[in-house]
Amino acid sequence: MARRKPSRPQLQREPDLAEARPPEAVPAFEPLTTASPQESALLERFRALPFDRQQEVQDFVDFLRARVPRARARVPLKGVLADAGIDLSDEDLRQLRHER
Repeated sequence: MARRKPSRPQLQREPDLAEARPPEAVPAFEPLTTASPQESALLERFRALPFDRQQEVQDFVDFLRARVPRARARVPLKGVLADAGIDLSDEDLRQLRHER
């Protein structure tokens, strides 16, 4: 009886970049949260755009987000003062905060 070679799984060839085509629109998905009517309308318009225009929209959104100042991390005043060896009561701190 002849022995058969074990079959090897066939690997699928990945398409060359020249063959790859961008999707025409963002695929539909089920949102995890309910979008407002304004968000839904915007998303509908976005999906109707060709891929290259969607990229432009994403770049523009990134540009807008970069213009929004980021909130600075708040450092607890009491901790900073304690590190400097200054001991203030909670009442002293409340008064200082209201004097601005």
